[in-house]
Amino acid sequence: MIIHFNSSIKKKKLIKYLLIGILNTIFAYISGIVLFNLFYKDIGAFFLTLLTSIINIFFSLVNYKFFYFKTHKKYFFKELLKINFSYIFLFLLNTVLLWFFIEKMSLNIYFTQIIIISINILFSIKLNFNYVFKNS
Repeated sequence: MIIHFNSSIKKKKLIKYLLIGILNTIFAYISGIVLFNLFYKDIGAFFLTLLTSIINIFFSLVNYKFFYFKTHKKYFFKELLKINFSYIFLFLLNTVLLWFFIEKMSLNIYFTQIIIISINILFSIKLNFNYVFKNS
């Protein structure tokens, strides 16, 4: 994805996209840590990642749908399906990374969340523009 800064409209749209992304990232970071502290020992990496993914994907979809791409009611179920399909790979990757960083590398959850979210950001931008909201 190449972004050109040749107009103030494009700059404003990019800033808006990034602000929504920052909100989504903060929400994902906090929800991941809260849910980790509440449930990790009881449900493990797979179910914890599943729970946080469901919550964070829906939060992200609603924010991008209504505040950036503005598709509102149009395409809701199609976009919901597409965003879920797009994140299946990320869900599996996140599960492995969470397990690996916590159990094998003995990293703390705070640093682990930063690493995992950084990976998600890169994939999410590409997926949102080129797949989920492509026809918006």
